[in-house]
Amino acid sequence: MTQWMRLRSRWMIGGAVAALTIGIFLYWNAPERRIRALFASGQTSIEAEDLEKSMEHVSLNYRDELGLNYLLVMRLLKMSFEEFEGIEIRYRIGEIGFDEDLAIVKAHLSVHADFQGQRVLLTGSQGDERPARITLEKKALWWKVRSVDGLKTRSMGF
Repeated sequence: MTQWMRLRSRWMIGGAVAALTIGIFLYWNAPERRIRALFASGQTSIEAEDLEKSMEHVSLNYRDELGLNYLLVMRLLKMSFEEFEGIEIRYRIGEIGFDEDLAIVKAHLSVHADFQGQRVLLTGSQGDERPARITLEKKALWWKVRSVDGLKTRSMGF
């Protein structure tokens, strides 16, 4: 094998490694993947009733159509963890749109839990015709929940 062929082989292998590295970086850094990871991590931390980990996903600028802010969300989660057992979050992400440092996620979302021996729906999006609208804001490399709108709450007598 000539020196030219060896050099060419090295450049081809180096180019393939560089292309693979760039591809992995672009996949890892893709906003949609990070948003899906945020949803999965949030689901896991809430179902584990881990208040601190759950609040890591919520923006300090949180404000929704019900008037909830960061501190009220924290109090609501803490109360829910004390009152309910077996909290389960179900979601299906629909479309994801971007506007500068904001992402708008339309998703079907429901929260179920055990209350006084019965399985109840605590909140959820209003069917297929009106998915929940989750607004996320980009903070450094991560996304945080800025608001969740379009959820219907269920009255359970308290």
